[in-house]
Amino acid sequence: MDSEINLILGFVEIVLALIVLFHLERFGRSFPWLVAMAIFFVMRGMDRIYVGALGHEPLIAPVITDGFLIALVVLLLFGMRRTVLTLRRSIDDAEWRKSEYERALVDYRALVRHRLANPLTIVMAGVELLRRASPRNEQERAILDDVDLGVRRLREVSVDAEPLAPEEEILDPRPRLRR
Repeated sequence: MDSEINLILGFVEIVLALIVLFHLERFGRSFPWLVAMAIFFVMRGMDRIYVGALGHEPLIAPVITDGFLIALVVLLLFGMRRTVLTLRRSIDDAEWRKSEYERALVDYRALVRHRLANPLTIVMAGVELLRRASPRNEQERAILDDVDLGVRRLREVSVDAEPLAPEEEILDPRPRLRR
């Protein structure tokens, strides 16, 4: 039973370490301890497979594994400052991007409001002028009412994008920023 467990755990450790190594390989130069850690788990998995297959561990395997673990911890210690600085820089970049996105969104909304305000005012004035001119039939009145409703909706959207109808309730026009 022990040999089967060692074989299974060995294969699982190797597969997981290779998956991690595949995803983190582009950071290998910046964080060499990440690669070393993945290699350590590959070695550990190979050791477990060896023990599971043969039933005993060679005397040199624990020495090599312990030596590699010590090297890994030393790499981690020497790379810790760089890792912390890089993580801090990533957080600062994300916060700057978030604030810049929010600023740009406010500016965009102001720009859209400004650009839509004059044409919408002109169309609304035109609708009002045509209404005063007494439309000749019911169809003309209905068209003017539809144009007026459309212009008012456009005006509401240009000021703030809130849902106007039940089918719009599922839409969320505002971005959700991950933390």
